[in-house]
Amino acid sequence: MVVRSKPFTKRVDRKEAAMKSVFRTLAHLQEQLGEQCFAELLSSDNTRAVRKFAIKLALAKLPTEITLGRRRYEVLSFHKPGEEEYVDSDTMVSRTAEMNASLDAKERRYILKHQADFPPECRIVSFFFTNDFRLGSAPAWSKERPKQMCSIGWSYGSDSWLESWQPLEGRVYDVNCQVLRPKM
Repeated sequence: MVVRSKPFTKRVDRKEAAMKSVFRTLAHLQEQLGEQCFAELLSSDNTRAVRKFAIKLALAKLPTEITLGRRRYEVLSFHKPGEEEYVDSDTMVSRTAEMNASLDAKERRYILKHQADFPPECRIVSFFFTNDFRLGSAPAWSKERPKQMCSIGWSYGSDSWLESWQPLEGRVYDVNCQVLRPKM
């Protein structure tokens, strides 16, 4: 005999309610767009264009300032608006330095400590700490350890902001990548 606790039942009820809400939203969207447009929206041939459009909509709702703990930050992009979809790591690091938005490990720890204060609209982006580096592990064929930069991004699996380390060299960053600048 399996006995289910109330918390499990509540979790299942919340998931079922969320799924019903998603299906109602999809039915409404299908009704508003019509069958042909809705089919185009869902077509795997259009995934890239739909993603690009959805990101543009979500970024338009991104706040320009946030408060985490007792500190205020400006949310900034290092891309030239309307001109660039991707920027390489060297460009990102130099632009964030020019904007005085090169945050370090100490600031990252503070931000993660106060991550509950992030508005949900920020979950679409990752925030980079362009003054927070470490040496990664060297590939077996090389003695050189690559330099890595830290970022934080929302994880729907863990329902929290998590840090991630990426090699600095040979990377490009899209418009979902943002930085924070302390507001004085």
